Amino acid sequence: MVHIVVDLEMNAIPARCQKERQYAKMEIIQIGAVALNDKYEEIDSYSTYVKPQYDDKVEEFYTHLTGITTKMISDAPDFKTAIDDFFLWIEHFEGEIEVVSWSMSDRQQIFQEARLKEYSFDTFESYVLDQWTDLQLEFDRLEFMDHRTSLADACSAAGLSMEGKLHNGLDDARNTAHLLHILRDDDLYEKTFGKVYSYQEKSRPTTIGDVIDFTQFDFDESQKN
Repeated sequence: MVHIVVDLEMNAIPARCQKERQYAKMEIIQIGAVALNDKYEEIDSYSTYVKPQYDDKVEEFYTHLTGITTKMISDAPDFKTAIDDFFLWIEHFEGEIEVVSWSMSDRQQIFQEARLKEYSFDTFESYVLDQWTDLQLEFDRLEFMDHRTSLADACSAAGLSMEGKLHNGLDDARNTAHLLHILRDDDLYEKTFGKVYSYQEKSRPTTIGDVIDFTQFDFDESQKN
């Protein structure tokens, strides 16, 4: 299996575009991704800036957040060209595909922006979008979190130093990929978090009986009331 780890960076659609904002509040300005083999080793990477349609500049807030400037996106491909190229990059990998991101917001953004800009997904693209995994949810369930954990906090919990710049699409994709490796490798997970969980079980402990093996205890039936 090939694991495609994706991270998108975005810029807000201006408030003046009220009709357009009914479909999407943001536009993609960077697509970053890494491809991993079945050993979770990086075998390829992808990054492109994307020129927004409804704002001719990257707003100051998002430049500060992402490091992406108006100049960097001025000659970038538009959404339709960029998303076509991204799916073509995925298509050249052979075999089964899993797409991973930190939360499902990036997948939702692709759907919303495609609807706004009248982009139709072909059969392969629809297949790719159906293979999407929310690694944030997977992490929160494994770690019994009662809130959604940020990528930076999850990396910190795993003892990982953030690679590159936070909120850079390619760098965040790589950081997410490092976490994916830890969560899916039973030995790495135990070494990192000091507890045992087999990803192969593909299930989440839901009761105290699932968490504790009571067969190791010697209960004296005569002590029961």
